Amino acid sequence: MLNHYPEAISALKEAQTELQQIGHKLGAAQCLQSLGNIARMLNNYPEAISALKEAQTEFQQIGDKLGAAQCLQRLEATSALKEAQTEFQQIGGRLGAAQCLQSLGDIARMLNNYPEATSALKEAQTEFQQIGHKLGAAQCLQSLGDIAIMLNNYSEATSALKEAQTEFQQIGNKSGVAYCLRSLGEIDKMLNNYSKATSAFEEASAIFQQIGGRRGAAY
Repeated sequence: MLNHYPEAISALKEAQTELQQIGHKLGAAQCLQSLGNIARMLNNYPEAISALKEAQTEFQQIGDKLGAAQCLQRLEATSALKEAQTEFQQIGGRLGAAQCLQSLGDIARMLNNYPEATSALKEAQTEFQQIGHKLGAAQCLQSLGDIAIMLNNYSEATSALKEAQTEFQQIGNKSGVAYCLRSLGEIDKMLNNYSKATSAFEEASAIFQQIGGRRGAAY
């Protein structure tokens, strides 16, 4: 997938120039926004921040509040977390750096930016494993499983979620176990494995009720 980025960047820059020349400010701003998002996925944060700031300004000038807000959201999240991650790395704070990476991955996941989310979460998971932070590693696995569900990669999702469930069980994190079970139940339901789905939902519901998570219990 990374091999396609140079072509995309070239095409977007060319389109941006063309749109600017004909006075199509919205299209030019959208190209800039896309260039910023690609730079974020490639961990080129200075370039990402520059492109997103320019796009935000363009959106504001033409009154596109949604576009401006999206750029601002990505700028704030990316800039603050990346700055914190760098600080942690400089002082040898591997746990803090891994947690920043995890947060960057979760933000990308919530924005449906799955390639960037997957990359950040896998890197964070590896870091958590290396420093022996089982909770962080399990949470990353759970998020990766949820991403795989969104991409209809049910086999990959099942593998990640079962591994995460095992990790949560080993450290006694009941809510993590329950959320994994619920996601596994969703997979079985989508695959028409209704008996297995019901069993997973019932087990998850029982755990949620034990720990007082009534919202989670209402599957």
